[in-house]
Amino acid sequence: MKKLKLIIVFSSFLFISCDMITNTTDYMVFINECSDTVVVAFTFNNKTKDTVYMNNKGTFTGFTLSDFEKGNEGIDESTFLAHANNLSIYSIKNNDTTWVNKNKYNQMDTWNKSEQNDMGILITRYELTITNDMFEKQK
Repeated sequence: MKKLKLIIVFSSFLFISCDMITNTTDYMVFINECSDTVVVAFTFNNKTKDTVYMNNKGTFTGFTLSDFEKGNEGIDESTFLAHANNLSIYSIKNNDTTWVNKNKYNQMDTWNKSEQNDMGILITRYELTITNDMFEKQK
């Protein structure tokens, strides 16, 4: 009987601890729904931190924005929007560069935000679907 009580207590502890947030990770993810290759460059402190290329329609990729330990709640929306403002999204076709106007992605309602608790890690994913109608020809 003592073993059964010990097993129940231990199982309860494991069940509860899986629900506790110990780490957080924030991602910025892009889905290419365009007919052309899309380039996304992320600049931080006036230096290009990372650049990704999505060559085919339906491809997706992204950046890790933050990775915190010990119960931090991750980045808030204003910090996320500051990161989003540091993006350059464009396409190059036949030596023509077509840019996405920042107004198409520097507001929270243009991003799909989702959160998931995975074994005590809170994963926040900010997702932007890039479509042909987001691009503007530069003159």
